Amino acid sequence: MKKHNQRRKISLQAKIMFFSAFIVTMSVLSVSYGFLKTMEASLLKEVESNVLNTARIVARMPTVIDAFETAHPEEIIDPLMKVIRNSSRDVQFITVTDIEGIRYSHPNPEQLLKPFAGGDEGPVLQEGIEYISVAQGTLGISTRALTPIIHPEGHRLGMVAVGTLNRNIEQATAELRWQVYRFALFGLVLGHLGSIWMAKHLKKILLGLEPYEISKLLKERNGILKAIKEGVMAIDADGNVSMINEAARTMLSISPDKREGMHISEILPESKMPRVLKTGQAEFDIQDVMNSVPIMVNRIPITNGNNEIVGVISSFRLQDELTTLAEQLTGARMLVDSLRANTHEFMSKMHVLLGLLQLQNYDLAEKYILEETESQQQITSQVIRHIKEPAVAALIIGRFSAARESGLTMMVDPASHLSVLQGRISSNALVTIIGNLLNNAFDALNQRENGQVTLSIQETDHAIMLQVVDNGEGMSCDIQEKIFSRGFSTREGDRGTGLFLVNQVVATLHGTIRVQSETGNGTTFWVRLPKQWPAVRENEGEDQ
Repeated sequence: MKKHNQRRKISLQAKIMFFSAFIVTMSVLSVSYGFLKTMEASLLKEVESNVLNTARIVARMPTVIDAFETAHPEEIIDPLMKVIRNSSRDVQFITVTDIEGIRYSHPNPEQLLKPFAGGDEGPVLQEGIEYISVAQGTLGISTRALTPIIHPEGHRLGMVAVGTLNRNIEQATAELRWQVYRFALFGLVLGHLGSIWMAKHLKKILLGLEPYEISKLLKERNGILKAIKEGVMAIDADGNVSMINEAARTMLSISPDKREGMHISEILPESKMPRVLKTGQAEFDIQDVMNSVPIMVNRIPITNGNNEIVGVISSFRLQDELTTLAEQLTGARMLVDSLRANTHEFMSKMHVLLGLLQLQNYDLAEKYILEETESQQQITSQVIRHIKEPAVAALIIGRFSAARESGLTMMVDPASHLSVLQGRISSNALVTIIGNLLNNAFDALNQRENGQVTLSIQETDHAIMLQVVDNGEGMSCDIQEKIFSRGFSTREGDRGTGLFLVNQVVATLHGTIRVQSETGNGTTFWVRLPKQWPAVRENEGEDQ
């Protein structure tokens, strides 16, 4: 039933087209009707004014007045009226009568000296009133002006009737209607074409979506923006903020009075979104600071169908959250690598033991077992005795095996000590830092004879200190300035993230990291991690 109803929905394009066509049709018809009525009234008024003025002129002509003193006024008046009638526009007849209504002029000579026809001449002949009338005459129905002829001495002599046949008025009106109808038809055609174009244009702007589809997408979009943890912001081509989700407001502490429609510089003055708006270059996984909050941000330009930049959208996460996630992933990887190294070393030893047993050299096999067991127990007991945190202890034991596989010597400072972690420093963070520093040291000693790595872990009431020393090739000052940069490595391959991640974790924990190295004299890393946030830390002189 629902699908059936959706099929029967009228499309937005059809609605706009029909509604626009209806509005255009009604507007054109209304305007045309009003214009036509106005023009018809104007035409009739012009005709009435014309015949009345002509009647007044004739009634005041001295020749006409003097003709009434002659024995045959029609001989003077009728020829004169023919001349005036022929020279006047929209005048079909001029009739002059005496006070009894006897005609002295008429377009038809046979009507001369006969009584005036129409029945509307009484007021003008009897009372001398001037007026306009519509009546049936000998020529047909006409609109005529009747004006009295008055002698200079004041007595009435007769009247003048000047008229236009109504059929001529109707003919002129019909021509006017035809002109209006033509323009109305042109307006309707033009309006309907405009309606079709506007409907298609709006459909294109809306990407072919119907209103209910737009409503559905808007609801989904708002739901998605509320559901995701990432902060999302968008600006238009003028740099005005068009959207901020709640996660962005929470992360960056954006106050409620900073609303959509304001320029991005008013909300986040340090934002780099205007730069992307200008360059059109997308930026991914960029470290930035907004409102004093470290974030990892992506910025992508928004383009229209013509590849014109119409805005920029930015998504970001708190750098602390990403660092915590990286700690967890890196810590797990470090532990897996350590277990793999232990497994590989164990299998190698088992192969040696199997060979001795196959050679039936049982005494040597027993001695080999005792030596390896004692060595492993020494390492394990040393680590477990000083390092109480299980994950860190497991990592260090695994790194011993990896060092032996690589032909390196790894040592743990006998004075090292670490209790079970309970504060804000997590085991994942320490595994990430120690594992990456040891891996960096192993890489520095690659294919080097007598390579040695020393690890020291110290713990006080206020901080945890780490030290990793290797006797490798060392680093120049130029390299030391770059080692914590993301993607930087002196070796080939997909590398350059270990020390970057170490630096990120240390920064997240408000710790410090230092490096000392000289070319040919090895490298030393120091890391100090405060157990409390800087705001509540007190005297820590013993941690120097």
